[in-house]
Amino acid sequence: MYAVPSHQEKLIAIACEKLNVTRDELNDMCPREYYADFMDWLCQITDSVSLWTDMMFGSPNDIQVDSIRKLTDAGLYHGAIISTYRKLN
Repeated sequence: MYAVPSHQEKLIAIACEKLNVTRDELNDMCPREYYADFMDWLCQITDSVSLWTDMMFGSPNDIQVDSIRKLTDAGLYHGAIISTYRKLN
Protein backbone atom coordinates (compact mmCIF):
# COMPACT_ATOMS: atom_id res chain seq x y z
CA MET A 1 0.00 0.00 0.00
CA TYR A 2 1.05 3.57 -0.51
CA ALA A 3 2.14 5.32 2.71
CA VAL A 4 0.16 8.54 3.06
CA PRO A 5 1.03 11.01 4.51
CA SER A 6 4.29 9.27 5.49
CA HIS A 7 5.76 5.85 6.19
CA GLN A 8 5.80 6.41 9.94
CA GLU A 9 2.25 7.75 10.08
CA LYS A 10 0.98 4.80 8.01
CA LEU A 11 2.75 2.34 10.31
CA ILE A 12 1.26 4.09 13.36
CA ALA A 13 -2.23 3.75 11.88
CA ILE A 14 -1.65 0.06 11.06
CA ALA A 15 -0.26 -0.63 14.57
CA CYS A 16 -3.15 1.16 16.30
CA GLU A 17 -5.68 -0.83 14.28
CA LYS A 18 -3.85 -4.15 14.68
CA LEU A 19 -3.39 -3.74 18.44
CA ASN A 20 -6.69 -1.91 19.00
CA VAL A 21 -4.98 0.92 20.87
CA THR A 22 -4.88 4.70 20.65
CA ARG A 23 -1.86 6.58 19.39
CA ASP A 24 -0.97 7.59 22.96
CA GLU A 25 -1.25 3.98 24.13
CA LEU A 26 0.95 2.88 21.24
CA ASN A 27 3.58 5.48 22.14
CA ASP A 28 3.51 4.28 25.76
CA MET A 29 4.07 0.68 24.56
CA CYS A 30 7.31 1.51 22.74
CA PRO A 31 10.29 0.02 24.61
CA ARG A 32 12.86 2.58 25.73
CA GLU A 33 15.57 1.02 23.52
CA TYR A 34 13.45 1.87 20.46
CA TYR A 35 12.86 5.56 21.28
CA ALA A 36 15.45 6.47 18.62
CA ASP A 37 14.42 3.57 16.32
CA PHE A 38 10.65 4.05 16.29
CA MET A 39 10.32 3.03 12.61
CA ASP A 40 12.14 -0.24 13.29
CA TRP A 41 9.83 -1.02 16.19
CA LEU A 42 6.74 -0.13 14.15
CA CYS A 43 7.85 -2.42 11.31
CA GLN A 44 8.34 -5.25 13.78
CA ILE A 45 5.03 -4.98 15.59
CA THR A 46 3.07 -4.60 12.35
CA ASP A 47 5.02 -7.22 10.36
CA SER A 48 5.53 -4.52 7.73
CA VAL A 49 8.29 -3.34 5.47
CA SER A 50 8.71 0.30 4.46
CA LEU A 51 10.25 0.93 1.05
CA TRP A 52 11.60 4.07 -0.52
CA THR A 53 13.12 4.19 -4.00
CA ASP A 54 16.46 2.80 -2.87
CA MET A 55 16.18 1.73 0.77
CA MET A 56 13.97 -0.19 3.14
CA PHE A 57 13.14 -0.62 6.81
CA GLY A 58 11.98 -3.97 8.05
CA SER A 59 12.63 -7.65 7.69
CA PRO A 60 10.56 -8.95 4.77
CA ASN A 61 8.87 -12.32 4.86
CA ASP A 62 8.75 -14.51 1.73
CA ILE A 63 5.56 -12.91 0.38
CA GLN A 64 6.99 -9.42 0.90
CA VAL A 65 10.26 -10.44 -0.80
CA ASP A 66 8.26 -11.57 -3.84
CA SER A 67 6.47 -8.21 -3.94
CA ILE A 68 9.72 -6.30 -3.57
CA ARG A 69 11.25 -8.32 -6.42
CA LYS A 70 8.27 -7.37 -8.61
CA LEU A 71 8.85 -3.71 -7.76
CA THR A 72 12.55 -4.16 -8.59
CA ASP A 73 11.71 -5.83 -11.92
CA ALA A 74 9.36 -2.94 -12.72
CA GLY A 75 12.15 -0.44 -12.01
CA LEU A 76 10.36 1.04 -8.99
CA TYR A 77 12.75 -0.15 -6.28
CA HIS A 78 16.54 -0.06 -6.61
CA GLY A 79 17.75 -1.04 -3.14
CA ALA A 80 18.81 -4.27 -1.52
CA ILE A 81 16.39 -6.74 -0.01
CA ILE A 82 17.79 -7.18 3.51
CA SER A 83 16.74 -7.19 7.13
CA THR A 84 17.42 -3.77 8.62
CA TYR A 85 16.49 -4.27 12.26
CA ARG A 86 16.82 -6.66 15.15
CA LYS A 87 13.89 -8.84 16.16
CA LEU A 88 11.96 -8.18 19.35
CA ASN A 89 12.47 -10.74 22.10
